[in-house]
Amino acid sequence: MIIKSVPLLTVLLINYVSITLMINRVTQIYDAGACIYFYLAFNYTGVGNPMQAFEDIEASAREEILASGGSLSHHHGVGKLRKRWIPGTLGPVAMDMLRAVKSNIDPQNIFGCGNLLPN
Repeated sequence: MIIKSVPLLTVLLINYVSITLMINRVTQIYDAGACIYFYLAFNYTGVGNPMQAFEDIEASAREEILASGGSLSHHHGVGKLRKRWIPGTLGPVAMDMLRAVKSNIDPQNIFGCGNLLPN
């Protein structure tokens, strides 16, 4: 995978933080590619809203990874933080199937409420 738009992530990092550390590691190698974990640390001193800065940086990185052919998640699942990318990743047919399975297996929406589909 080649990240095609690194300048966008760089601009976010420069705009939000003064000291950053970004490292990665390859944990598994498959016939179809590899699993790469990225770690980001930044000094949020003076950042007005550190959580918003993190969310903006994470969203930018996630979109670059998806645009470059990467995956939404590995074996850790998707969950609430990444669910906004599910429709674009799965497509309409798979989303309809996911809704159908959820409504038939869990009609009262008790299990994993809001994790993959809107409440």
